[in-house]
Amino acid sequence: MKSFLFIIPLTPKKIRVGQREVLWSLCKKTLLSQTYENWKAIIIGEDRNFQPQNNNHFHLIPYEGRKEEKLQKATEYIIQNNIPGDYIIRLDDDDIINPTILKKVANLDFDLYVDKYQWFWYYESGMVSNRVWHWFPNTCIHKREHALAEWGDYAKGDFKRFKEQALLIENDHSQLHPYYKNKKVVFADKNHPVYLRTITFTSITAKNSKDHEKYLKRFGLWEKNNIQDFQFLKEHINPNYKSLPHYSLKEKVLLRYYNLRSYFSYSKQIFQ
Repeated sequence: MKSFLFIIPLTPKKIRVGQREVLWSLCKKTLLSQTYENWKAIIIGEDRNFQPQNNNHFHLIPYEGRKEEKLQKATEYIIQNNIPGDYIIRLDDDDIINPTILKKVANLDFDLYVDKYQWFWYYESGMVSNRVWHWFPNTCIHKREHALAEWGDYAKGDFKRFKEQALLIENDHSQLHPYYKNKKVVFADKNHPVYLRTITFTSITAKNSKDHEKYLKRFGLWEKNNIQDFQFLKEHINPNYKSLPHYSLKEKVLLRYYNLRSYFSYSKQIFQ
């Protein structure tokens, strides 16, 4: 029976308040709703609500620092303690894993299972969108030997590097697809994605954008959530959401065209 191991670097406690705490609770709830039971999650950071005696799926590493540091602490812990996991998955604490995905992939043979259509959930509105970009998202399902392989480099930025050589799962997402060239990559069905990346009006990225409507349009065409595996999210719509972007007919046609063009050129571009 295959086993799965999640690595979840927590948002620092001092800014994980309000909406971020709600999203982290939803992230945990979705994990606990998995239809496949053989999984564990390594959580790195401070969580005042963590109660290990209530569930043996989670293990907390109480290290506080930058996300890149937390990933290194997690892989160090996994290797030194030989924590089991045939496959390893990195997940941010505000993103939503498909509650059926582990069962879907448990009997498949692959080196990497990943979304070609990258899906987004706009928390304030409940709407979803998707884009086909020529890179792999950070959240994908790696075979253990690949996740912990020495490869690439750390993301740019000011943070502690506890060792000279990065491991694959510690890399920025731009380093993932070069590694998997000539390996067995299986793409998730468009309508059954691995996860949804959460987009919020209050995120740092959104706040730093000068034009919020233009920022939202980067993620594609926002539409009603009709994804079968994520219907439970309809219970979590914020009634005070900001208005969605307005799309002209030309913009709608172009967004669909770009997605289609990216889909057909995907393999050539990503594995060139």
